[in-house]
Amino acid sequence: MPGGPRIRPGVTDVAKEEHYWQNYGAGLEHQRRERGEAVPQYGGGARYGNRIDPDEAYRLEEQARHDRRPDEAHYWARYREGLEGAHQH
Repeated sequence: MPGGPRIRPGVTDVAKEEHYWQNYGAGLEHQRRERGEAVPQYGGGARYGNRIDPDEAYRLEEQARHDRRPDEAHYWARYREGLEGAHQH
């Protein structure tokens, strides 16, 4: 991505940024449920005992691409970008 990954303007607290992205994922899952769509089996952070780091997010993004789930791949790309951007400050 030119100029580095995108992060939300004014964010300097890594924990707050990670919390934002976790809530973002929960919101996407809620929207899918409301539309009657299947929610991915990984279930957001609930399946993982620890936080999802950028490497794991990349793995999930690639898996979604492989499985031809572009919306999910985009979600994990944004999630990873947010984490990477938060760690740059």
